[in-house]
Amino acid sequence: MTGSGKHPLSAADFSRIDEKPEPFFYNTPRLVTHIDDDACAALSAYYADILEDGDRILDLMSSCFSTCRQP
Repeated sequence: MTGSGKHPLSAADFSRIDEKPEPFFYNTPRLVTHIDDDACAALSAYYADILEDGDRILDLMSSCFSTCRQP
């Protein structure tokens, strides 16, 4: 893997719109991403920076969508 080695994400990138305790969020099953579109884009950009063609990533924490999906 290559890249700048700098992590482009901050804690603010992962702040939630609704900061209620997580059990309230998980009371109702739903197919959603667990980070917003800006965080998905930032993470995808980070992957694009550090991964080379042919590299693979095991995305254990994705929801019904993988963050590093390529169009």
